[in-house]
Amino acid sequence: FFGGILLSELRLRGVVAESLDILPLAEGGGAHHQIDLTNKGAVESVVGKGGYGAIFHCAAQLAHERASDDSLWRANVGGAENLVRACEKHGVGCFVCVSSNCVFGRSYPRPVGEDEPPTPAEIYGKSKLAAEEIVLNSALPAASVFRVPTILDEGRVGLLALLFEFVRENRKVWLIGGGGNRYQFIYAKDLAAAMTAAAESGARGLFNAGADDVPTMAECFQFLINHAGSRSRLVKIPRAPSVLALRFLHALNLSPLGPYHWRMIASDFVFDTSKAKAAFGWKPGVGNAEALARAYDHWANNPARGAEGANSSPHKRAAKMGALRLLKWLS
Repeated sequence: FFGGILLSELRLRGVVAESLDILPLAEGGGAHHQIDLTNKGAVESVVGKGGYGAIFHCAAQLAHERASDDSLWRANVGGAENLVRACEKHGVGCFVCVSSNCVFGRSYPRPVGEDEPPTPAEIYGKSKLAAEEIVLNSALPAASVFRVPTILDEGRVGLLALLFEFVRENRKVWLIGGGGNRYQFIYAKDLAAAMTAAAESGARGLFNAGADDVPTMAECFQFLINHAGSRSRLVKIPRAPSVLALRFLHALNLSPLGPYHWRMIASDFVFDTSKAKAAFGWKPGVGNAEALARAYDHWANNPARGAEGANSSPHKRAAKMGALRLLKWLS
């Protein structure tokens, strides 16, 4: 999902850019290498022949795909290591990597800086943290990692599908914990601009990226309802029993929401992005509510509405909601 957007943004800048993915390239043209990042030999064959000046690493296996822990670790940690070692071996001087706020697994009452000790709550967050360490401890002259929250743009569906369905069908929108929490997103094109600036500057180190405009979740969802012309209304439900129910459903394999989601669904999390702004002169242009509205518009105007097949990014497909669809009976 994000890799495709970054690829398009690079090409708009006149950069000769190629893609590497386990999936076939759906759109955009240009050179594409369909390989598995866990295949060390395949990675080396591409990196060794390319004469690349920089590599942007955006690939990951997601926790809600229900992959085994071993498979997820091989993809997220082994894949990153294969790419980094190939860059070291073949003289690629610049490596820019996307990490995640999933390296933290709790609420914070203040903006989270780069020096905050990570607290991953599940295997996905732990795998992203391990990949960060591989990149930052590499011998590459320019190696930067961007910790980011949920990336939104046209085409993003995934776990947002349930919210979008409820809004489109004028159903109640449930707010666990009341919706007074602030949880940051980032618009994909803003992230692409930050990563491109890091590559151009030859930066090395850890950076946070996220939207500046972060209203409460209640305000964000109400903006979406108004934007969509929906008759949906917000309904507040208590946090403790809701989280308990989500944990129970996940244990029965009836919900895609895992440990990170039920810990953070009513929590506050906003990154301090001052380091990236100072280093690159970067500034995000799209806030949480507008990014969510753009993702909704694309979904609402797309006849498939997240029903793309297996040969597409999980972020472009509607996540399997399982028992959460029963909420429609109450909405």
